[in-house]
Amino acid sequence: MSKLILLGGPPGVGKTTVARLLWHELDDCAWLEGDAVWQIRPFAVTPASKRLAEENITAVLTNYLASGRAHVLFSWVLHRLDLIQRIVAPLADLAEQVNQFTLVA
Repeated sequence: MSKLILLGGPPGVGKTTVARLLWHELDDCAWLEGDAVWQIRPFAVTPASKRLAEENITAVLTNYLASGRAHVLFSWVLHRLDLIQRIVAPLADLAEQVNQFTLVA
């Protein structure tokens, strides 16, 4: 089973930079940068677009975890506990361990 690593923090704090470094350091690692799942034009933050992003995130993370990678890394603006819970809850049976880190400036 995989270890799921959540890397959150406010915009511009360095999540992508740290995630990229971790991705290169960890053997057998898949990485999802959250913004990649809702690159839609025209872009608008609406309840529907947020729901779509969360569903896409869960789907990609599910596939990465099911693939048997040792580490699955997810970076995004994880700013609310309810958001984190909605993303992680469907993955509970697939992840051996969940580690959450928040970067601050």
